Amino acid sequence: MGSYEIKKGLNIRLTGAPETTMVECASPKIVHVYPQEFRGIRPRLKIKEGDSVKRGSPLFYDKRNPSLQFCSPAGGVVQSIVLGRRRALEQIIISVDAHEQSETLKKYSSAQLATLPRNEVIGHLLATGLWTLIKQRPFSRMANPEAAPKSIFVNAMNTAPFQPDVNVLLQGEEAAFQAGLDVLSRLTNGAVHLCIDGNKNNAPALAQAKNVQTHTFKGPHPSGNTSVHIYHIDRLKPTDVVWTVRAGDAIALGKLFLEGAYPVTKIVSLGGPGVKAGARKHYRTRVGAPLSAIFGDHMEAGEQRIISGDILSGKKMAPDGSLRFYDAGFTVLPENRE
Repeated sequence: MGSYEIKKGLNIRLTGAPETTMVECASPKIVHVYPQEFRGIRPRLKIKEGDSVKRGSPLFYDKRNPSLQFCSPAGGVVQSIVLGRRRALEQIIISVDAHEQSETLKKYSSAQLATLPRNEVIGHLLATGLWTLIKQRPFSRMANPEAAPKSIFVNAMNTAPFQPDVNVLLQGEEAAFQAGLDVLSRLTNGAVHLCIDGNKNNAPALAQAKNVQTHTFKGPHPSGNTSVHIYHIDRLKPTDVVWTVRAGDAIALGKLFLEGAYPVTKIVSLGGPGVKAGARKHYRTRVGAPLSAIFGDHMEAGEQRIISGDILSGKKMAPDGSLRFYDAGFTVLPENRE
């Protein structure tokens, strides 16, 4: 275990920090899947309009790597398949059944996870599409399943403004988080490095995590960036590869193996000066659900800019869009056109 203090940096002074309160969003009647957010793949459909699908049913796969499949976040009927220029697959729209069904996947006990063969873990993650939650450095692109990472970094802190509080993410998910760490430990012969925030009190699930090396980082932003963690703990040489995972995504990995069902719920944060004070909270919703379930009438009057992610590296979003696979937090700022 290491303890590091970053002295150079800056915490951005921005009003509207989200509270640790959790709001449960209603189940959506329709979900959207955006294949183009998975960079580096060439999608080929396994379904057509009018098909019935279950939660966890494969929707498309990668032409270059057919074992990498992408699954439905809901059970229902494929309402529409939207193609863009040159017939690029842009969206898959699914209407959700009131009594949706779910694919039954293989379930593992906590004891089994400690001894799972690496190829079995990789195969299960590829077949469900959750492999895409693991990123590879350098270049922060989808991890290559044939690569041998010298270590894996799990980021359980984020010093950029208004991203989800890891303590909120862990509430009731402690077993799934540990299971996710156990799964990741089967993918490398090196260490799994868990990086936590030394500036605040952390949940016991972080301090007492097993099968990992825990490190604390203090100081201003960017002390929470994974690049900073890699530099201080396990620097990259020209031929080295490391993999990275967000703490919230480690929970999803653990739930997949423990529950034997495709995980589709996600906790996202909503903050910023463009959000009404009483609505700056964390929201539990479903991947692909309309963003209106989160934003609703929670934004201040006037033109607002919605950013998926933080104000330093996030992307502008349309308020009538849907929650994407990688979305984690939203920041809303008044649009200044002076």
